[in-house]
Amino acid sequence: MDRLYSAVLWGCAAVALPYFAVRSATTSRYRAGWRQRPGFGLPGAPPRRRARCIWFHAVSVGEVRAVLPLLRAARARYAEARLVLSTVTEAGQQVAAREATDLDALIYFPFDFVRCIRRHLAALRPQLVVLTETELWPNFLRVCRAEGVPVMLANGRLSPRSFARYRRCGWFVRRMVRRLSACAMQSPEDLARIVALGAPAERCRMAGNMKFEASADAAPARRQALRAAWGLAEATPLLLAGSTHPGEEEQLLEAFARVRRAHPAACLLLAPRHVERAAEVAELARARGFAVRRRGELGEAPVLLLETMGELKELYAMADLAYIGGSLVPHGGQNPLEAAACGVGILCGPHTFNFAAICERLRRGEAAWRVADAAELAAAWTLLLDDPPRRSAMGSRARQIIAENQGAVERHLEIIAALLEGPGGRAASA
Repeated sequence: MDRLYSAVLWGCAAVALPYFAVRSATTSRYRAGWRQRPGFGLPGAPPRRRARCIWFHAVSVGEVRAVLPLLRAARARYAEARLVLSTVTEAGQQVAAREATDLDALIYFPFDFVRCIRRHLAALRPQLVVLTETELWPNFLRVCRAEGVPVMLANGRLSPRSFARYRRCGWFVRRMVRRLSACAMQSPEDLARIVALGAPAERCRMAGNMKFEASADAAPARRQALRAAWGLAEATPLLLAGSTHPGEEEQLLEAFARVRRAHPAACLLLAPRHVERAAEVAELARARGFAVRRRGELGEAPVLLLETMGELKELYAMADLAYIGGSLVPHGGQNPLEAAACGVGILCGPHTFNFAAICERLRRGEAAWRVADAAELAAAWTLLLDDPPRRSAMGSRARQIIAENQGAVERHLEIIAALLEGPGGRAASA
């Protein structure tokens, strides 16, 4: 099965190569990491060699932010260790370069080809690899097992959809997950699913969701200063739609047009998930008759547009209400916890399967409302803008839920310590 997987992977690479060659010539995010991912140009050992190397991997922005508190905790416990973080996306690299201050090296994750993986392992010589969420690559796990490098799944989650897909490849997936040395899962449901896929129960633990602690770092900061930077008065009602996706902005603009009938001074800040879509989103707003303004531009406009990465978690603090993108379209929704940490009432659409447990916890705690479509979103926005005490209570409950769900980082660190320092831990003698 391993050989068959590798053969299929090579076949897919050959078919996809022309497409990625064209996209790489025109789009920077497709060029990112093309030297490091095959295993070239990796950073060598630092001048002062450290006893251990712990390699953390986070696919993109959300996973990077989730693992930041664990990186800080690992640095505090293993001051002499070499901490390496890898990502797959250019956006993840940018956020990590700006926010992950405890690192010794920031790299791109290897392609899942044996030679690429071996080059990375030879360069980094890790005593432990920590994969964030459900980033499972068969050859990577196989080579790490063969080289004696333990691999831990951190902040692990398996949505019902992902679980069903994995179940269809039962025997192959069972071999893959059995190569994990430890699985730290977000919820009891995630724990039950990984065990059902074949991970040994004694290696699995419900450790909680580190995104609650990562989001606590984004807590409300400078509402007045942020509003001033965008030219907004304190009394201006601001609706913030974060991490929006294609097909969603049209619905948001339709809902906003209805809100403006009752609240003509209201503004909508649109933050597309992929910033290269900013010009497209601006044209959608203008086509509906809205003037559009970017930060720093003069004049007044009801629609504001965010064109940069990494700022959204802070900007939620200046909003009166937050809409969580990717949920009015079947994308599965984005992380609502950064808005919750800023004490903002949350609205989301029906498609939240990527963060189902978190959204349900916020909904049950009356910190978030679910809407079915643009008409319901408009009604909810209008109702809550008309009722400041209710809106404030939603934000307070959101912050309370964040506070109630701390402790996941410490539980993850305990598992890391057991792998590094316990009996059989490769690093125990380092």
